[in-house]
Amino acid sequence: MIKYLSDDTKYKNVTAKLKDKDVFFTRINVLYKSYGLNCDFLDIWYQSFNEDYVSLISRLDNQFVLFLTENSNIQEIEEFLNVLGFSHLLFNEKYSLNFNSCKSEIGLIMKREFIDNNIKENNCIFTTVNEYKDVFNFFNNCNSTVVKIADYGYFATDLHSKVRVNCSKIYSLKLNDNIVSCAIITGDEYSKIISPIATLPQYRNNDYAKSLLNNVKKDNLCLFCENNLKECYTKMGFNIIGKWKEIHR
Repeated sequence: MIKYLSDDTKYKNVTAKLKDKDVFFTRINVLYKSYGLNCDFLDIWYQSFNEDYVSLISRLDNQFVLFLTENSNIQEIEEFLNVLGFSHLLFNEKYSLNFNSCKSEIGLIMKREFIDNNIKENNCIFTTVNEYKDVFNFFNNCNSTVVKIADYGYFATDLHSKVRVNCSKIYSLKLNDNIVSCAIITGDEYSKIISPIATLPQYRNNDYAKSLLNNVKKDNLCLFCENNLKECYTKMGFNIIGKWKEIHR
């Protein structure tokens, strides 16, 4: 049975009893910590089965994230989502959800297993960043097909909501006072997710991203990436722990 979460006490009770919390749980939990249950554009539901809590579903605007377990009732979730409608749906690829006439993408979930200190020397300074506009401009200057942020207002509001509750932090490498590599790391007590990370085109192939992440002393550091970036992140100490799937309507 799927039910709406409307108060903090119930949310904490449900999430405390959920098993095998993963990066999808973290994404939902960060939304809860950042916006709360009284926010007009965030909704969270839970699914129960035999008196156990087995799934979480979040909707931010019309974008859904699913935290699923082996006991999730997939058919019920499919029917639920078909009734609500969605534009984007993100979940663990090992669970088979089927929606007709929808486009889908599949990528890798990777987790850092070790820090490789074999990097090129550089004169960069590792620092945190507090100016959202600088970060916004940086990512849009990276000429990346993976990282492209269209709306500054939405970007700054979302990032500030997460930074103020200590769910996000911005890290950078600076050379001559200019950002050359930057990462936003978002997470909770269960995992930290890199989203996004990039290096300016003219500074690539110099181990700047690797140097940046080596300075981030975080456990359970994970990322979602495209399949063609596997080798790049493997060299940074990341191993594949699963796959994500995103469905678009």
